[in-house]
Amino acid sequence: MKKIQVLLCGLILTTTTIKLQAQTTFRLELIAEGNFGSTNGDVFVRNTMVNPATTSAGMYQTANSTIGFNVLQDYVIAGNKAILAEKPNGAGRIAIVNYPSMTLVQTFAQAPQNLGVASPTKAYACYAQGGVVSLIDLMNNTLTPVIEPNNEITTYSNHMKFANGFMYVDQGQQLVKIDTITNTVVAKFNPGVGSIAGITYDNQGKLWVIGGTNLVSIDVLNADALGTPVNLGVSGKLLRYYNNKLYFWTLSNKKLFQYDIVTPPVLPLTAVYTSLLTGSWDFGYGRSFDVDQTTGDFVIATASAFTGPSGYEVVDGATFTLIESGSIAGCIGANKCVLKTFHQPTGPAPVPDQASLSTVSGQCSATVIAPTADNGVVTGTTSNPTSYTSQGTYTITWTFTNGNGTTTQTQSVVVDDTTDPLIPILNDATGTCSVTPIAPTTIDNCAGTITGTTATAFPITTIGTTEIEWTFNDGNGNSITVTQDIVVTDNTAPVATSLSSLNIACNDVITTIPTATDNCAGTITATTTDPLTYATPGTYTIDWVFADGNGNTANESQTVVVSCSSAGLGDLTTSDLLIYPIPASNSLNIESVALGGELAIVYDAQGQKVLETSLESAKSTLNISALVNGFYFLKVGNSSARFVVSK
Repeated sequence: MKKIQVLLCGLILTTTTIKLQAQTTFRLELIAEGNFGSTNGDVFVRNTMVNPATTSAGMYQTANSTIGFNVLQDYVIAGNKAILAEKPNGAGRIAIVNYPSMTLVQTFAQAPQNLGVASPTKAYACYAQGGVVSLIDLMNNTLTPVIEPNNEITTYSNHMKFANGFMYVDQGQQLVKIDTITNTVVAKFNPGVGSIAGITYDNQGKLWVIGGTNLVSIDVLNADALGTPVNLGVSGKLLRYYNNKLYFWTLSNKKLFQYDIVTPPVLPLTAVYTSLLTGSWDFGYGRSFDVDQTTGDFVIATASAFTGPSGYEVVDGATFTLIESGSIAGCIGANKCVLKTFHQPTGPAPVPDQASLSTVSGQCSATVIAPTADNGVVTGTTSNPTSYTSQGTYTITWTFTNGNGTTTQTQSVVVDDTTDPLIPILNDATGTCSVTPIAPTTIDNCAGTITGTTATAFPITTIGTTEIEWTFNDGNGNSITVTQDIVVTDNTAPVATSLSSLNIACNDVITTIPTATDNCAGTITATTTDPLTYATPGTYTIDWVFADGNGNTANESQTVVVSCSSAGLGDLTTSDLLIYPIPASNSLNIESVALGGELAIVYDAQGQKVLETSLESAKSTLNISALVNGFYFLKVGNSSARFVVSK
């Protein structure tokens, strides 16, 4: 046994500690309600993580150089903030402080009965009077009353628990469900356990409610469906959860019970621990029981009849052996505890079975098998994926844990596709006139079916063989290029129709050139080596050739009947057309009653058009200054004439 003395406000505070076990250290926050009418309510800390161990004075009083609380009713931790609720006979307060420094941030003039935490930035307070629950916004330090569509909250609450986005608040035998997003009551129901004595959440979708000897689960993921009620055979309070087990006390005989929610135990239950703390009604006062959610160790306290320092027991949750029992001087009327324990190694930490883990690799994917330590006794765990399908290099951190400590080991995983797609055999793509090939495919070890791509524009219309390149890329840096021959053929000659005979006058120029239809080239205009004008009357034959440009031709003959008049070259007229002078030099006069709006076309001796203009009146002058010396033919409407240019 040892005693530690702490000087606080001129008083000597004494902490008595017995049965200290050095293998487990802890940090215990013991919340003192304080005496009615006094301001000695505060948070006291017992810390055995340092040597020598320390016990604090009131943390709030020390941090803010002020008095404590007159009835510290409740205390919760939310992220880097803590909330303290004072409920004296008169006006109370809600104090928001920084955690763990306990320096004051904001105070509200309220008298809360109960606090509940929804998130690191959001908590709830139920007032002792008026049936009001308010949201505490820790980001903005504001209080906002919960919206009650049907006045569901009628009295104060002793128990609150957050689960699946909702805060569940007891109302005697019923629960009120508050949506923490909208801050609105959305349901009120009776879990059927009588007066509610405790609520806890198992982090697996079930809320548990105890009342007297009755226990029931509420499926918060399934519309709050009630489970089958369980009669425990013993009356329970201070309901807590850890590692698939529910913890609760029968305060009258100071016995702790466990209820396995995965494998329900045989009833009636047998106590797992009996406290040696003194007291009767003051044992387990308020909410003075806590289970460390990492180790399973727990603490139980007594208010010590509000006449002396509050006693506590810190107990190993695995062996149910006492780690430390004692009391903190100045801590009057403990009504809540917060415990964090740390187990010190008593032997070696896990030793991996392989000094270094080999790299696991694969072309398309890789899956690792958990390694072991301590000769296969300990299997490694990791928060990293154990299967990979994306290309790249990954690092897995394996953790090996035994009762003495933790060892980590890293392992590399490489997914690297170095295999090219299969080379496909591409047949020639053939067609008449044009070809648009279907994009070929091949098989890749990782990507499966891959479709080729090419920069060639389609369709290909060039007659003959064109070689194109297809690229097959698997998306992992592997690609192949394969060629394919595109063969375009045209073996079909143009189709020409029979040509009717032409009747022309001497020196007329044949300007109507026949056409044919081709399967590839479309409309084809004929060519000929025969003359297109004749000075001597008679019957002639023109051989027209239709060539499609792809080596295919068709021929058609056309009969031309030529008739000549007696007009001379001096002032040659055909029909009503008069031209002069003959020969002409730079201009040619044209007269005809039919002129005006007609088109005048001049052809050379080879039948090539060399000049074309519109005649505006019955007497017009044609500018022929650009023509060289020679014979020319003039065609105006259906009339024609020959003239000579001489300069």
